[in-house]
Amino acid sequence: MKQLNRLKNGFLTLQNIPTEEEWRYLAGVMELHGRALAGWAKDSRMKTELVADALKQAIGRTGA
Repeated sequence: MKQLNRLKNGFLTLQNIPTEEEWRYLAGVMELHGRALAGWAKDSRMKTELVADALKQAIGRTGA
């Protein structure tokens, strides 16, 4: 049972996120087994660091 939440699935969306300043991009990492959001990050630019930050947050929260 301990291994179930070790698999992660990532998504990147270009969905409009209204802010007062500008468009935002959202990257998130979801646990496959529990379907819980494990980590996320947002930025005004779609770049590698955006996805890396979401993954780092997920690892920090889940330890996997």
